[in-house]
Amino acid sequence: MQKRHLGKIFGSVRFVYNEFLKINEELYADGIQKLSRTEMQEHLLIWKEAIDWLSDVPSQSLQVATHDLDVAYQNLFAGRGKKPRLKKKLSAQSVSLPQPKIKSVSGQNCVFIPKYKTWIPMKMHREFPDGAKFGAATISKTASGRYFVSIVTKFNTKEKILSTHDGIVGVDLNIKHIVLSDGEKIQVPRTLETLESRKRRLQKKMQRQRDMQKSEKRSNNYEKTRFRLAKLHERIRFQREDYLHKLALNIYRKNQVVAMETLNVKGMMKNRRLAKSIAFQSWGRLVEIMKVYAVQYDKHLHFISTWFPSSKMCHQCGFVNSELTLSDREWTCESCQTHHDRDINAAINIQNEGGSYPVHQPVERKGSVVRPKGRTTTMASAKQESSRFEVAS
Repeated sequence: MQKRHLGKIFGSVRFVYNEFLKINEELYADGIQKLSRTEMQEHLLIWKEAIDWLSDVPSQSLQVATHDLDVAYQNLFAGRGKKPRLKKKLSAQSVSLPQPKIKSVSGQNCVFIPKYKTWIPMKMHREFPDGAKFGAATISKTASGRYFVSIVTKFNTKEKILSTHDGIVGVDLNIKHIVLSDGEKIQVPRTLETLESRKRRLQKKMQRQRDMQKSEKRSNNYEKTRFRLAKLHERIRFQREDYLHKLALNIYRKNQVVAMETLNVKGMMKNRRLAKSIAFQSWGRLVEIMKVYAVQYDKHLHFISTWFPSSKMCHQCGFVNSELTLSDREWTCESCQTHHDRDINAAINIQNEGGSYPVHQPVERKGSVVRPKGRTTTMASAKQESSRFEVAS
């Protein structure tokens, strides 16, 4: 019964979002300005009178759908995002509850679903901090059929991590390893490589089944393969997030100050030979997590310039080897005859140069707001399995 209730809410929110998106596209094609957020919400009231089942779902959740579409268009016009697309039934679904009710029912933490007047039990990833204030709650359903609740919680914290060293460490992001200036090379867990190869096999199988279909209706075998692939994607995502969080915490437990490169990951992803390796290492996500923990645990995170020749410069004498290519993993300095491991030398140079470009305190980020232009130091939400926390330092 609870799955049926949530399914109705997901479908209604998806219907409102898609219909307003189609209307705005038709208006744009005719040279007419799109509907504003207020106009969409006024039309929504008319729709609820004409369509009975729209009145059976929480009204605030439908209003959030119009808000999200309006923000998507604002980001598109400002050059911060791509054109909004139609939401699909078989992909991930989500619905927002701006004023959630959470309490313990018979010893089980539950979230209240308006309109249906039902309490849905949830398994807590961690207990709420003392004195925490609840914000919006988001109930999401993954493509594999799992349900999660993410709750914005504001609280004050004095939690810190004591580092074993007060000095600075350089971090070089490599397509095979994460290299530290102390000589440590950290490789992505083997389990992720195994899951990636399994994912490729399932993708090929699903494509063969799609090509064999004579009609537009998908076969049962195709749906089974799609479901298995969705579960595998989810497993890879969770394991990668777990690895990146543990990696960031481990670096901060050893070092108080961390220096990293400023990389144009989006531009580097356009290289078809390196895009897969860069995506597998998740450089952008690692940088986001490092920023979050730097603020949360009072650490210092610095970035060096994008154009600093960290790999080509000898950390002993400063000689720049302009003829160094990407395939050269080791090289000898022509000036001081020092033999270098390319990645360790780059990490040491990052460590020596670090400190020129500090990360500032992040500004508070509200849900579904327009992101600021350029590089943002906004603290990204660390998505957990059942909750999300915004920390006010």
